[in-house]
Amino acid sequence: MSKRAWMALAAALAMAAAAQGQTVQPAPQRQAVQPAAQPAVQPAAQQPQQVAPSGGTERAYLVFPVEYTLDEGQEEGIYWPWGEKWPGLALGVKGGTVGLGPEVTFGISRVLNLRGGYNWASFTSKGKIEHVKYDLKFSMDNLPLMVDWHPFGGMFRISAGAYFQSDSYVKLDAQPNKSSKIGNHHYPADVVGTLKGRIDVEDDVSPYVGIGIGNAVMKDVALSLSLDIGLLFQSYDVKLTSNGAGMYSEYPFFRDDLERERKRVQDKADDWKIYPVVALSLAYHF
Repeated sequence: MSKRAWMALAAALAMAAAAQGQTVQPAPQRQAVQPAAQPAVQPAAQQPQQVAPSGGTERAYLVFPVEYTLDEGQEEGIYWPWGEKWPGLALGVKGGTVGLGPEVTFGISRVLNLRGGYNWASFTSKGKIEHVKYDLKFSMDNLPLMVDWHPFGGMFRISAGAYFQSDSYVKLDAQPNKSSKIGNHHYPADVVGTLKGRIDVEDDVSPYVGIGIGNAVMKDVALSLSLDIGLLFQSYDVKLTSNGAGMYSEYPFFRDDLERERKRVQDKADDWKIYPVVALSLAYHF
């Protein structure tokens, strides 16, 4: 082989070796184009919408501080949560056999009311119990609370409740100026001395039932007059004392006769265990 041929072979081998030493990089692949991130669009906050039916007049619920739209044909006013219109409130003054004082009527429905108040009275009188004449001083102090039921939705009512007797009593005072019969015997005036007694209403709470005419919170009535007729059930405690000589001297029967006299006063008081109540009241409806 000629020198020129050897040189050509060597050059070819050198080129082949160079080609094998190089790393062949693959052609770059086209990357998928990602769209630019868009900010998340939040829907606008939905505000509660109040849809008022036809009518459009607002009413308030009693007890619950909410307003509600009246249905067509309903009247304006304050309504209970169960949908009945509140009859309102009435203030007045009442006087009768239980005393004189203010009274309030709270309407619940067309047929049902609550009534309460305060009664007071004080006056003097004279009375004879068996053979003894007494000066009497009456004092009444009570708080009535009752429920009125108007069965026909009108003026007539049936009432039931109680009188809270805080301090109701009758004081008795007798000072005979001559011989008087105490119990079963007659005694000189100095032996009897001065008799002092007290009749207290024993019950703190006395039941009441009655009927009446009038409804202070009746619809479309501003000023009303009412009458109560009823019965108050109560019991009494009687005390009677003497400062006469019979309490200390040789009259051994006087104290026994004084107890008999006390029992006679007790019997008279017990005649009024069922106490009649008659009262008139004048009220203004708000």
